[in-house]
Amino acid sequence: MTPTLRTTSKIFVSTVITFGLVLGVGAIPTQAATSTGVTYVAVIDAGSSGSRIALYEEGPQPLGSPNRLMEEKPKVLPLSDFESNPTEAGPAGIGPLLDALDAYLVANNIEKSSVSVSALATAGLRNVEQRDAAAAAAIMGAVTAYIPTRGYAVGEVAIMSGQREALYAWLDANASDGTLADGDNTIGIIEIGGASAQVAFASPTPGGRGVEAVQVGPLTFNVVALSYLGLGQNDARMYMRELGRKGAECFPNNAPKKAPLVYEAKSTTPLKATAANFNTVKCQRAYDSVIKTAGASVLNKANNDRIRPTEIRTLPGYSNAKFKGVSSITYNMNTLKLKPGRALGTRFQKAITTTCTGKNAWTKVSALYRDPQDSFAEGLCPNSQYTHQFTYGDQGVRVPQKRITVDTMLTKDQPSWSKGFALTQLNL
Repeated sequence: MTPTLRTTSKIFVSTVITFGLVLGVGAIPTQAATSTGVTYVAVIDAGSSGSRIALYEEGPQPLGSPNRLMEEKPKVLPLSDFESNPTEAGPAGIGPLLDALDAYLVANNIEKSSVSVSALATAGLRNVEQRDAAAAAAIMGAVTAYIPTRGYAVGEVAIMSGQREALYAWLDANASDGTLADGDNTIGIIEIGGASAQVAFASPTPGGRGVEAVQVGPLTFNVVALSYLGLGQNDARMYMRELGRKGAECFPNNAPKKAPLVYEAKSTTPLKATAANFNTVKCQRAYDSVIKTAGASVLNKANNDRIRPTEIRTLPGYSNAKFKGVSSITYNMNTLKLKPGRALGTRFQKAITTTCTGKNAWTKVSALYRDPQDSFAEGLCPNSQYTHQFTYGDQGVRVPQKRITVDTMLTKDQPSWSKGFALTQLNL
Protein backbone atom coordinates (compact mmCIF):
# COMPACT_ATOMS: atom_id res chain seq x y z
CA MET A 1 0.00 0.00 0.00
CA THR A 2 1.21 3.49 -0.80
CA PRO A 3 0.04 5.76 2.01
CA THR A 4 -1.73 8.93 1.06
CA LEU A 5 -3.63 11.54 2.97
CA ARG A 6 -7.22 10.56 2.33
CA THR A 7 -10.43 12.59 2.41
CA THR A 8 -13.68 10.88 3.33
CA SER A 9 -15.64 12.98 0.86
CA LYS A 10 -14.90 14.29 -2.61
CA ILE A 11 -16.90 17.44 -1.93
CA PHE A 12 -14.36 20.22 -2.22
CA VAL A 13 -13.64 23.36 -4.16
CA SER A 14 -10.55 24.26 -6.24
CA THR A 15 -7.78 22.02 -7.53
CA VAL A 16 -4.74 24.26 -7.27
CA ILE A 17 -1.76 22.89 -5.36
CA THR A 18 1.30 25.11 -5.49
CA PHE A 19 3.26 25.33 -2.25
CA GLY A 20 2.12 23.71 0.94
CA LEU A 21 0.50 20.42 1.87
CA VAL A 22 0.61 17.72 -0.78
CA LEU A 23 -2.37 15.41 -0.47
CA GLY A 24 -2.91 12.01 -1.97
CA VAL A 25 -6.60 12.84 -2.50
CA GLY A 26 -8.15 16.26 -2.13
CA ALA A 27 -7.43 19.83 -3.01
CA ILE A 28 -6.00 23.03 -1.65
CA PRO A 29 -7.57 26.30 -2.76
CA THR A 30 -5.74 29.42 -3.75
CA GLN A 31 -6.03 32.31 -1.33
CA ALA A 32 -6.89 35.98 -1.66
CA ALA A 33 -4.34 38.49 -0.33
CA THR A 34 -4.62 42.07 0.82
CA SER A 35 -2.78 44.93 -0.87
CA THR A 36 -0.05 44.52 1.77
CA GLY A 37 0.35 40.85 0.92
CA VAL A 38 -1.28 39.60 4.12
CA THR A 39 -3.41 36.49 3.65
CA TYR A 40 -6.39 35.79 5.89
CA VAL A 41 -7.90 32.33 6.17
CA ALA A 42 -11.22 31.71 7.89
CA VAL A 43 -11.86 28.09 8.88
CA ILE A 44 -15.25 26.71 9.90
CA ASP A 45 -14.84 23.67 12.12
CA ALA A 46 -18.13 21.81 11.64
CA GLY A 47 -17.94 19.37 14.52
CA SER A 48 -20.33 16.80 15.90
CA SER A 49 -21.52 19.04 18.74
CA GLY A 50 -21.65 22.35 16.87
CA SER A 51 -19.67 24.61 14.56
CA ARG A 52 -17.12 27.32 15.24
CA ILE A 53 -15.23 29.77 13.05
CA ALA A 54 -11.69 31.07 13.39
CA LEU A 55 -9.74 33.67 11.42
CA TYR A 56 -6.00 33.24 10.91
CA GLU A 57 -3.05 35.16 9.51
CA GLU A 58 0.57 34.12 9.09
CA GLY A 59 2.58 33.75 12.28
CA PRO A 60 5.88 35.56 12.92
CA GLN A 61 8.06 32.51 12.22
CA PRO A 62 8.42 30.51 8.98
CA LEU A 63 6.51 27.25 9.34
CA GLY A 64 5.33 28.48 12.74
CA SER A 65 1.79 28.29 14.03
CA PRO A 66 -0.57 30.87 12.48
CA ASN A 67 -1.91 33.77 14.50
CA ARG A 68 -5.53 33.20 15.44
CA LEU A 69 -7.21 36.60 15.29
CA MET A 70 -10.68 35.57 16.36
CA GLU A 71 -12.69 32.50 17.21
CA GLU A 72 -16.43 32.31 17.78
CA LYS A 73 -18.88 29.49 18.46
CA PRO A 74 -22.41 30.86 18.11
CA LYS A 75 -25.30 28.65 19.21
CA VAL A 76 -26.10 26.87 15.98
CA LEU A 77 -27.08 23.31 15.18
CA PRO A 78 -24.22 21.10 14.00
CA LEU A 79 -24.27 20.52 10.25
CA SER A 80 -25.04 16.85 10.87
CA ASP A 81 -28.44 17.92 12.23
CA PHE A 82 -29.48 19.13 8.77
CA GLU A 83 -29.66 15.59 7.38
CA SER A 84 -33.42 15.88 6.78
CA ASN A 85 -33.26 19.51 5.62
CA PRO A 86 -29.94 20.06 3.82
CA THR A 87 -30.92 23.32 2.10
CA GLU A 88 -30.94 25.09 5.48
CA ALA A 89 -27.35 24.09 6.25
CA GLY A 90 -26.06 27.30 4.66
CA PRO A 91 -28.21 30.06 6.17
CA ALA A 92 -29.01 28.33 9.47
CA GLY A 93 -25.87 26.21 9.90
CA ILE A 94 -23.10 28.65 9.01
CA GLY A 95 -24.92 31.98 8.58
CA PRO A 96 -24.40 32.98 12.25
CA LEU A 97 -20.71 32.05 11.96
CA LEU A 98 -20.27 34.39 9.02
CA ASP A 99 -22.18 37.07 10.93
CA ALA A 100 -19.47 36.86 13.61
CA LEU A 101 -16.76 37.02 10.97
CA ASP A 102 -18.42 40.03 9.33
CA ALA A 103 -18.45 41.89 12.64
CA TYR A 104 -14.77 41.19 13.31
CA LEU A 105 -13.70 42.32 9.84
CA VAL A 106 -15.65 45.57 10.11
CA ALA A 107 -14.24 46.31 13.57
CA ASN A 108 -10.69 45.72 12.34
CA ASN A 109 -10.93 47.31 8.88
CA ILE A 110 -10.24 44.08 7.00
CA GLU A 111 -11.68 43.75 3.52
CA LYS A 112 -13.79 40.70 2.74
CA SER A 113 -11.89 40.33 -0.51
CA SER A 114 -8.78 39.43 1.49
CA VAL A 115 -10.46 36.48 3.24
CA SER A 116 -11.25 33.00 2.02
CA VAL A 117 -13.65 30.79 3.96
CA SER A 118 -13.16 27.03 4.23
CA ALA A 119 -15.65 24.70 5.89
CA LEU A 120 -14.44 21.30 6.99
CA ALA A 121 -16.78 18.84 8.67
CA THR A 122 -15.54 16.14 11.01
CA ALA A 123 -16.93 13.00 12.63
CA GLY A 124 -20.56 14.10 12.93
CA LEU A 125 -20.94 14.38 9.16
CA ARG A 126 -18.75 11.34 8.61
CA ASN A 127 -21.47 9.47 10.51
CA VAL A 128 -24.15 11.00 8.29
CA GLU A 129 -22.15 10.06 5.21
CA GLN A 130 -22.10 6.43 6.34
CA ARG A 131 -25.91 6.46 6.67
CA ASP A 132 -26.84 8.63 3.71
CA ALA A 133 -24.12 9.82 1.35
CA ALA A 134 -26.59 11.85 -0.72
CA ALA A 135 -27.76 13.83 2.31
CA ALA A 136 -24.16 14.51 3.37
CA ALA A 137 -23.33 15.73 -0.13
CA ALA A 138 -26.41 17.96 -0.17
CA ILE A 139 -25.44 19.55 3.16
CA MET A 140 -21.94 20.39 1.98
CA GLY A 141 -23.28 21.54 -1.39
CA ALA A 142 -25.57 23.99 0.40
CA VAL A 143 -22.62 25.31 2.40
CA THR A 144 -20.54 25.72 -0.76
CA ALA A 145 -23.33 27.66 -2.46
CA TYR A 146 -24.00 29.88 0.56
CA ILE A 147 -20.49 31.18 1.27
CA PRO A 148 -20.19 33.37 -1.88
CA THR A 149 -23.64 34.88 -1.26
CA ARG A 150 -22.04 36.49 1.79
CA GLY A 151 -19.25 38.03 -0.28
CA TYR A 152 -16.45 35.59 0.55
CA ALA A 153 -14.18 33.52 -1.65
CA VAL A 154 -14.75 29.81 -1.15
CA GLY A 155 -11.74 27.88 0.10
CA GLU A 156 -12.12 24.15 0.68
CA VAL A 157 -15.50 22.70 1.61
CA ALA A 158 -15.27 19.04 2.54
CA ILE A 159 -16.14 16.23 4.86
CA MET A 160 -12.67 15.71 6.22
CA SER A 161 -11.26 12.26 6.88
CA GLY A 162 -10.18 11.48 10.41
CA GLN A 163 -6.67 10.93 9.16
CA ARG A 164 -6.49 14.50 7.86
CA GLU A 165 -7.90 15.74 11.16
CA ALA A 166 -5.16 13.89 13.06
CA LEU A 167 -2.43 15.07 10.75
CA TYR A 168 -3.45 18.76 10.82
CA ALA A 169 -3.51 18.68 14.65
CA TRP A 170 -0.02 17.12 14.57
CA LEU A 171 1.19 19.87 12.24
CA ASP A 172 -0.08 22.57 14.56
CA ALA A 173 1.34 20.93 17.69
CA ASN A 174 4.80 20.87 16.12
CA ALA A 175 4.47 24.29 14.48
CA SER A 176 3.52 25.79 17.84
CA ASP A 177 6.68 24.38 19.42
CA GLY A 178 8.89 25.36 16.49
CA THR A 179 9.73 21.76 15.67
CA LEU A 180 8.58 21.76 12.05
CA ALA A 181 11.32 24.11 10.90
CA ASP A 182 14.17 22.42 12.79
CA GLY A 183 13.11 18.85 12.05
CA ASP A 184 12.89 17.79 15.71
CA ASN A 185 9.28 16.79 15.24
CA THR A 186 8.90 14.37 18.14
CA ILE A 187 5.62 15.82 19.44
CA GLY A 188 2.60 13.56 19.05
CA ILE A 189 -1.05 14.24 19.78
CA ILE A 190 -3.87 12.29 21.40
CA GLU A 191 -7.14 14.04 20.72
CA ILE A 192 -10.60 12.97 21.82
CA GLY A 193 -13.57 14.80 20.36
CA GLY A 194 -17.27 14.12 20.59
CA ALA A 195 -17.55 11.42 17.91
CA SER A 196 -13.98 10.35 17.14
CA ALA A 197 -10.51 10.07 18.63
CA GLN A 198 -7.24 10.87 16.83
CA VAL A 199 -3.64 9.83 17.41
CA ALA A 200 -0.67 11.11 15.42
CA PHE A 201 3.13 10.98 15.75
CA ALA A 202 6.17 11.09 13.48
CA SER A 203 7.32 7.81 11.99
CA PRO A 204 10.87 6.84 10.96
CA THR A 205 9.38 4.39 8.45
CA PRO A 206 8.15 5.86 5.15
CA GLY A 207 5.40 3.64 3.80
CA GLY A 208 4.83 1.97 7.16
CA ARG A 209 1.46 0.97 8.59
CA GLY A 210 -0.79 3.95 9.16
CA VAL A 211 1.82 6.38 7.79
CA GLU A 212 0.78 9.42 5.78
CA ALA A 213 3.39 11.31 3.74
CA VAL A 214 2.95 15.07 4.01
CA GLN A 215 4.98 17.95 2.60
CA VAL A 216 4.94 21.46 4.04
CA GLY A 217 7.11 23.85 2.09
CA PRO A 218 10.47 22.19 1.43
CA LEU A 219 10.05 19.63 4.22
CA THR A 220 8.51 16.17 4.01
CA PHE A 221 7.20 14.35 7.06
CA ASN A 222 6.05 10.78 7.56
CA VAL A 223 3.35 10.69 10.19
CA VAL A 224 1.30 7.90 11.72
CA ALA A 225 -2.17 9.49 11.55
CA LEU A 226 -5.07 7.44 12.91
CA SER A 227 -8.70 8.26 13.63
CA TYR A 228 -11.30 6.09 15.32
CA LEU A 229 -14.92 6.88 14.56
CA GLY A 230 -17.17 6.07 17.48
CA LEU A 231 -14.42 6.63 20.05
CA GLY A 232 -15.13 10.28 20.74
CA GLN A 233 -16.39 10.75 24.28
CA ASN A 234 -20.06 11.23 23.36
CA ASP A 235 -20.32 8.27 20.99
CA ALA A 236 -18.29 6.08 23.34
CA ARG A 237 -20.57 7.01 26.24
CA MET A 238 -23.71 6.07 24.32
CA TYR A 239 -22.14 2.77 23.19
CA MET A 240 -21.10 2.04 26.77
CA ARG A 241 -24.70 2.58 27.86
CA GLU A 242 -25.93 0.14 25.22
CA LEU A 243 -23.47 -2.52 26.37
CA GLY A 244 -24.07 -2.05 30.12
CA ARG A 245 -26.95 -1.53 32.51
CA LYS A 246 -27.80 1.88 31.02
CA GLY A 247 -24.40 3.01 32.29
CA ALA A 248 -25.33 3.04 35.97
CA GLU A 249 -21.74 2.15 36.89
CA CYS A 250 -20.39 5.31 35.19
CA PHE A 251 -22.76 8.02 36.47
CA PRO A 252 -22.83 9.63 39.94
CA ASN A 253 -25.60 8.82 42.37
CA ASN A 254 -28.10 11.54 43.23
CA ALA A 255 -30.49 11.96 46.16
CA PRO A 256 -34.19 11.18 45.68
CA LYS A 257 -36.34 14.06 44.45
CA LYS A 258 -33.28 16.18 43.68
CA ALA A 259 -32.58 17.46 40.17
CA PRO A 260 -31.58 15.95 37.90
CA LEU A 261 -34.02 13.11 38.38
CA VAL A 262 -32.86 11.44 35.16
CA TYR A 263 -29.55 11.45 33.31
CA GLU A 264 -29.67 11.84 29.52
CA ALA A 265 -33.44 12.13 29.55
CA LYS A 266 -33.64 12.68 25.78
CA SER A 267 -31.73 9.49 24.93
CA THR A 268 -33.32 6.12 24.18
CA THR A 269 -31.96 4.82 27.50
CA PRO A 270 -32.64 7.44 30.20
CA LEU A 271 -31.13 6.58 33.57
CA LYS A 272 -32.71 7.38 36.92
CA ALA A 273 -30.19 9.38 38.90
CA THR A 274 -31.02 7.46 42.07
CA ALA A 275 -30.13 4.20 40.29
CA ALA A 276 -26.71 5.48 39.23
CA ASN A 277 -23.79 4.34 41.35
CA PHE A 278 -20.35 5.13 39.94
CA ASN A 279 -17.92 2.24 40.33
CA THR A 280 -14.37 2.81 39.10
CA VAL A 281 -13.49 -0.79 38.25
CA LYS A 282 -16.81 -1.56 36.57
CA CYS A 283 -16.76 1.68 34.58
CA GLN A 284 -13.18 1.01 33.46
CA ARG A 285 -14.18 -2.44 32.27
CA ALA A 286 -17.21 -1.07 30.46
CA TYR A 287 -15.12 1.45 28.55
CA ASP A 288 -12.33 -1.03 27.85
CA SER A 289 -14.98 -3.15 26.13
CA VAL A 290 -16.10 -0.13 24.07
CA ILE A 291 -12.55 0.71 22.99
CA LYS A 292 -11.80 -2.90 22.08
CA THR A 293 -15.02 -3.43 20.12
CA ALA A 294 -15.27 -0.08 18.32
CA GLY A 295 -11.53 0.09 17.64
CA ALA A 296 -11.68 -3.27 15.87
CA SER A 297 -14.79 -2.46 13.82
CA VAL A 298 -14.71 -3.08 10.08
CA LEU A 299 -14.85 0.67 9.37
CA ASN A 300 -12.02 1.60 11.73
CA LYS A 301 -9.81 -1.25 10.55
CA ALA A 302 -10.33 -0.17 6.94
CA ASN A 303 -9.58 3.50 7.68
CA ASN A 304 -6.58 2.82 9.93
CA ASP A 305 -4.68 0.19 7.95
CA ARG A 306 -6.04 -2.54 10.29
CA ILE A 307 -4.42 -0.90 13.34
CA ARG A 308 -6.37 -1.37 16.56
CA PRO A 309 -5.85 1.06 19.45
CA THR A 310 -3.82 -1.54 21.37
CA GLU A 311 -1.42 -1.86 18.41
CA ILE A 312 -0.53 1.85 18.32
CA ARG A 313 2.17 1.36 20.94
CA THR A 314 3.93 -1.22 18.71
CA LEU A 315 4.38 1.13 15.74
CA PRO A 316 7.75 2.69 14.86
CA GLY A 317 8.00 6.19 16.30
CA TYR A 318 5.62 5.63 19.22
CA SER A 319 8.38 5.07 21.77
CA ASN A 320 10.08 8.36 20.79
CA ALA A 321 6.98 10.53 20.76
CA LYS A 322 6.25 13.08 23.46
CA PHE A 323 2.50 13.36 23.39
CA LYS A 324 0.14 16.23 24.05
CA GLY A 325 -3.35 15.37 25.24
CA VAL A 326 -5.92 17.76 23.83
CA SER A 327 -9.61 18.47 23.44
CA SER A 328 -11.79 16.40 25.81
CA ILE A 329 -8.76 15.15 27.74
CA THR A 330 -7.81 18.73 28.53
CA TYR A 331 -11.27 19.96 29.41
CA ASN A 332 -12.17 17.04 31.66
CA MET A 333 -8.92 17.43 33.61
CA ASN A 334 -9.49 21.16 33.84
CA THR A 335 -13.01 20.70 35.18
CA LEU A 336 -11.68 18.34 37.85
CA LYS A 337 -9.20 21.11 38.79
CA LEU A 338 -6.06 19.11 38.08
CA LYS A 339 -2.79 20.99 37.81
CA PRO A 340 0.17 20.20 35.56
CA GLY A 341 2.88 18.00 37.00
CA ARG A 342 4.03 14.45 37.57
CA ALA A 343 1.81 11.37 37.68
CA LEU A 344 -0.99 13.22 35.92
CA GLY A 345 -2.73 10.03 34.83
CA THR A 346 -2.75 8.68 38.37
CA ARG A 347 -4.05 11.98 39.75
CA PHE A 348 -6.69 12.06 37.01
CA GLN A 349 -8.03 8.66 38.07
CA LYS A 350 -7.97 9.64 41.74
CA ALA A 351 -9.94 12.81 41.01
CA ILE A 352 -12.53 10.87 39.00
CA THR A 353 -13.01 8.29 41.73
CA THR A 354 -13.13 10.87 44.54
CA THR A 355 -15.63 13.09 42.72
CA CYS A 356 -17.94 10.50 41.23
CA THR A 357 -18.14 7.76 43.88
CA GLY A 358 -20.53 7.54 46.81
CA LYS A 359 -24.05 8.36 47.86
CA ASN A 360 -25.31 11.69 46.49
CA ALA A 361 -22.07 12.16 44.54
CA TRP A 362 -23.92 14.51 42.18
CA THR A 363 -23.44 17.27 44.75
CA LYS A 364 -19.67 16.97 44.28
CA VAL A 365 -19.99 17.03 40.49
CA SER A 366 -22.36 19.99 40.31
CA ALA A 367 -20.14 21.98 42.69
CA LEU A 368 -17.48 22.06 39.96
CA TYR A 369 -19.73 24.15 37.69
CA ARG A 370 -20.87 27.74 38.04
CA ASP A 371 -24.23 26.65 36.71
CA PRO A 372 -25.37 23.30 38.15
CA GLN A 373 -27.64 22.97 35.11
CA ASP A 374 -24.63 23.09 32.77
CA SER A 375 -25.31 20.58 30.01
CA PHE A 376 -21.81 19.12 30.37
CA ALA A 377 -22.13 18.37 34.07
CA GLU A 378 -24.04 15.10 33.93
CA GLY A 379 -21.51 13.65 31.49
CA LEU A 380 -18.41 14.58 33.49
CA CYS A 381 -17.95 11.25 35.27
CA PRO A 382 -18.45 8.89 32.31
CA ASN A 383 -16.57 11.17 29.93
CA SER A 384 -13.63 11.59 32.29
CA GLN A 385 -13.35 7.85 32.88
CA TYR A 386 -13.48 7.21 29.15
CA THR A 387 -10.80 9.77 28.29
CA HIS A 388 -8.61 8.26 31.00
CA GLN A 389 -9.09 4.75 29.61
CA PHE A 390 -8.37 5.73 26.00
CA THR A 391 -5.26 7.67 26.99
CA TYR A 392 -3.77 5.50 29.75
CA GLY A 393 -5.73 2.23 29.79
CA ASP A 394 -4.73 -1.20 28.53
CA GLN A 395 -7.21 -1.19 25.63
CA GLY A 396 -6.27 2.33 24.56
CA VAL A 397 -3.06 4.13 23.66
CA ARG A 398 -1.56 3.37 27.11
CA VAL A 399 0.92 6.20 26.87
CA PRO A 400 3.45 6.29 29.76
CA GLN A 401 2.72 9.17 32.10
CA LYS A 402 6.21 10.58 31.63
CA ARG A 403 5.63 10.98 27.90
CA ILE A 404 2.41 12.99 27.86
CA THR A 405 1.64 16.55 28.87
CA VAL A 406 -1.78 18.13 29.18
CA ASP A 407 -2.43 21.84 29.51
CA THR A 408 -4.85 21.32 32.37
CA MET A 409 -4.96 25.04 33.17
CA LEU A 410 -5.98 26.00 29.60
CA THR A 411 -3.31 28.71 29.69
CA LYS A 412 -1.78 27.86 26.31
CA ASP A 413 -3.10 27.84 22.80
CA GLN A 414 -4.35 24.28 22.35
CA PRO A 415 -3.13 22.37 19.27
CA SER A 416 -5.95 22.15 16.75
CA TRP A 417 -6.49 20.73 13.30
CA SER A 418 -8.03 24.09 12.32
CA LYS A 419 -4.73 25.90 12.82
CA GLY A 420 -2.82 23.08 11.15
CA PHE A 421 -5.09 23.36 8.12
CA ALA A 422 -4.66 27.16 8.09
CA LEU A 423 -0.89 26.66 8.13
CA THR A 424 -1.09 24.70 4.88
CA GLN A 425 -3.26 27.42 3.32
CA LEU A 426 -0.96 30.23 4.42
CA ASN A 427 2.04 28.49 2.86
CA LEU A 428 0.62 28.23 -0.63
